[in-house]
Amino acid sequence: MVGTPSYLTMNVHHFATVLAIVHSYFTNFEEYAILVLILSDVSDCFLNIAKQSRDLEYFKGLKLYSIFGLAVFVWIYTRTFSLPICFTQSSFKFVTFSTPLIFEG
Repeated sequence: MVGTPSYLTMNVHHFATVLAIVHSYFTNFEEYAILVLILSDVSDCFLNIAKQSRDLEYFKGLKLYSIFGLAVFVWIYTRTFSLPICFTQSSFKFVTFSTPLIFEG
């Protein structure tokens, strides 16, 4: 909804994500975009399972809290541990294996 406080934040987030994916495509660095999409979808999968379990009242109490706890753990692991490591490795690969801009000849 337009009036919610998170509306602008979510729009900026999605615009920045699309911009990063388009930039990675035009700079021939598709590994970056694929990595972001895969690691984002992994954490979203667990969160959607937890939300659906809550909404359908399939689990209650400790089981439901455990599923949400797992979703939070996977989200924190993928966003704060896996992404920075993969970005560092891919950036190192990009810097070390890229062709020089100045050609001798």
